[in-house]
Amino acid sequence: MYSIETAKLSSKGQMVIPDSFRKRYGWIPGITLMLIGTDDSIVIQPMPQPNPTIIGKAVAEAKRENSAVGERLSSARKRLAAVKTLGISLPTGIEDGDVCLKALARKHG
Repeated sequence: MYSIETAKLSSKGQMVIPDSFRKRYGWIPGITLMLIGTDDSIVIQPMPQPNPTIIGKAVAEAKRENSAVGERLSSARKRLAAVKTLGISLPTGIEDGDVCLKALARKHG
């Protein structure tokens, strides 16, 4: 369905989008619109908005991955502590967990 309305351009380059169009497309004050120019016309459409569902899923996945890395790091620290109790001499860096942290970072980074 096509609709035709008119709008005047102000001296500041502003134009009022008719109320019938704003209501039809659900455009509210503050919405960001894209102007797409072709050879002989302009298309106006709202800027794509992030999908909250997709963002929520990505955040949840990142939390799960972070939790898994935290669990592995905790496990590695416990094993290092157990090795230390056996009186085994560890190379420099391993004693404070630096090597484990770097290895985990490489594997999950």
